[in-house]
Amino acid sequence: MKLNTFTFLYIACLALFMTACKKQEPLIADATKVVKLQINGSTATEIEFLYNGKIILTQPANNAGFVQTVQLPITGQDDEIQIREKGSANVIATRKVKPSPYNQTLIYEGGKIYDRLVNLRIKGYATSGELEFVMDGKILGEGSMAIDQSYQIYLNEGDKKELQVRLKGETNVLAKRNIDATTDEQRLSFFFDGTSIFDQIPTLTPPKNPNNMSVTATFSSLYTAAGSVPMFTGQAEVDIVFFMTDGSDVVRPDPEIRITVPTDGKFVTFELPPLPNGLYYTYDIYKKGSTELPYKDFDLTGGNVALNEGRLGQMSFGSFMDPYYFKAGSSKLILLQDEAQGFNSFPPNYSDYFNVVWGRSQDLSEYFQ
Repeated sequence: MKLNTFTFLYIACLALFMTACKKQEPLIADATKVVKLQINGSTATEIEFLYNGKIILTQPANNAGFVQTVQLPITGQDDEIQIREKGSANVIATRKVKPSPYNQTLIYEGGKIYDRLVNLRIKGYATSGELEFVMDGKILGEGSMAIDQSYQIYLNEGDKKELQVRLKGETNVLAKRNIDATTDEQRLSFFFDGTSIFDQIPTLTPPKNPNNMSVTATFSSLYTAAGSVPMFTGQAEVDIVFFMTDGSDVVRPDPEIRITVPTDGKFVTFELPPLPNGLYYTYDIYKKGSTELPYKDFDLTGGNVALNEGRLGQMSFGSFMDPYYFKAGSSKLILLQDEAQGFNSFPPNYSDYFNVVWGRSQDLSEYFQ
């Protein structure tokens, strides 16, 4: 009997010991979960922000750009932000507060709540015409020639808005771009040749030969409208043939520098070798594979046609205020165009009236950097 009693006590003590060694669940629950909410926006009237029915923030009227940060406890019971005008029971806008992530953003603009502000930059060049930038049926802005404009677009997660580019006063869409909520900084870069928009602008890369200059170029004639004198005949490609001159004597490079360039707004990249001291590049425009001019209707001026052969024109880079003719190792985005003029005499010793076409250039690099 004593043995049985002893055995019973031993087993009971052992059981108590094992129970005491087990890890116990805490009697106090984890600390309340919180999120950090940054509230940005602007308001013309005094407004209140409520969280689960309690006022957490007030903003005065005519506040053009406020930024406030609050920490909010997550209850898991349909946590919600409400916005209303101060003194009014009418709710302007509401937004659920998610339990994660910890850092969240709310943007209040125009009586609505958004998740994200996208900074949209539109940068490009139009050779002619005035362009409109349209979103949600509203004109964001207009521009011609060198264009560099920025806009703020408000979006929610999963939203997409379509940016359209049109000629001013027309409904035909020249280009489209979807703007979504994936990134804060978005950009449209384009080149408009007067007919079509090209938004796949090549990335400029250094020349393979560091002594050379890399040129990425497209050709767009100024003589395509009805009645133009002369009239560009519309070849899909033209040959650009380069010469070197000091403004008086012309040097024809050997070997010849002849580059085939598209006329549909697409770009081609090539390299120009260094210039001898005191010289600059000029170029003529020929039909592909020949020395024939891709123009007609010169006779409307009553004169003959003379090849320029590098006499007129000047190919410069940089800005109007700070031009230069060559920079080794640099890369440039260039618009090649044409210019025509009649002369009473034209070297060598032409005494009759002659029409001449030569090349002109515009450095577009700064518009796409």
